[in-house]
Amino acid sequence: MLVLALVLGMGIGHFLGWSERLELQEYYAEVREEKMEELADSLVDCMTGEEGAGGDDQDLDDRVIHQLRMENKELKEELDTLKGHSESTDQIREGRRSQTLQLISRAVQLSCGLSQARRKRQKRGRFFLFFLQSWRSKVVRQNGQGVN
Repeated sequence: MLVLALVLGMGIGHFLGWSERLELQEYYAEVREEKMEELADSLVDCMTGEEGAGGDDQDLDDRVIHQLRMENKELKEELDTLKGHSESTDQIREGRRSQTLQLISRAVQLSCGLSQARRKRQKRGRFFLFFLQSWRSKVVRQNGQGVN
């Protein structure tokens, strides 16, 4: 029973940890796909625009450089956030592992306590049976009857 509880607890803990990580990966994959689509659209605009026809637009260059700097800054911030979240996920996982170990320890203690209580109960039962037998023998001796 204890092993079943242990396996079940560990299975649920791993499932929750991996499902949370999978959700994060899917979210960041969607964000990356959106950025790629935006960049592809920008590339198509550049190719069909004035620069694609051989012209030179300095304002467009400055805007593209500014946009790329902003995107780079946002990506760095997202990366820092992801790293921080990864560390907090590891801390949560460690906390859950610690709680699981505490629960297992408590289950073992309860199992030992239950075994001791059963042994005490059996000893009391034996003592009571011995008491009844000795009392019966005493009553039989007092009445002068033989043992059946």
